[in-house]
Amino acid sequence: MRIVVASSGLDIAASFATCENFNYYTTQSYEIIASQNIPAQGLSAEDYAALMEKMDVDAIICDGIGAMARDAFEAHSIRVVSGKSGNALKAAEALVEELGEELERGIDGFEDDDE
Repeated sequence: MRIVVASSGLDIAASFATCENFNYYTTQSYEIIASQNIPAQGLSAEDYAALMEKMDVDAIICDGIGAMARDAFEAHSIRVVSGKSGNALKAAEALVEELGEELERGIDGFEDDDE
């Protein structure tokens, strides 16, 4: 799974539209195994969403995001996690943990249905 955080330095930017860079995190087995920091290029939300879809991004974490930008990401099957602040890495780690717990609950539910 790949997670992107709209950032200013190493912290989550106040707004997707004004972020300075994107922190990309690659996960494996519910752990972050690689990270990369890429400067924002001033693209439209649609262009960022299309680019991130090509990069196999599964989720974007941000604080504020406009409705059009949210729609663009969701149209490209990228989960938008907004209203977050603080350290980008810690937010990505928290999302990985949350998704892992969701998967475990889903697997537990699946097993119960087969009994």
